[in-house]
Amino acid sequence: DGQQQQQGETLRSYGTSNGAAAAAAVATAAAETPAGSRVYVTHKLREHGAMVWRLVAELGAWVYVSGSAEKMPAAVVSALEDVAVQHGGLTREAAAKYVRQLELTGRYHVEAWS
Repeated sequence: DGQQQQQGETLRSYGTSNGAAAAAAVATAAAETPAGSRVYVTHKLREHGAMVWRLVAELGAWVYVSGSAEKMPAAVVSALEDVAVQHGGLTREAAAKYVRQLELTGRYHVEAWS
């Protein structure tokens, strides 16, 4: 779809020139979904996994998650672990440790409510 292609081009453009803007664009893209469809931030994290990995692992980006405490935090951790495995070449165990280290160093922050 044209809007999705435009968002992808915007993300690629930001990814090469401004890492912080690219991270914000991923989050914004997840929030801007067509009426009646269900696209979650976890879908966008996996869809843009190469860029997410580059931003977090290579450029030191921080990850902020805000949403429902019921499933979202665990789902985002799982998506970040998938990105680390697929794009960082980590084992599942190493990916879990990596995401935990992001939490411990304050680079992964969750604000969730029920």
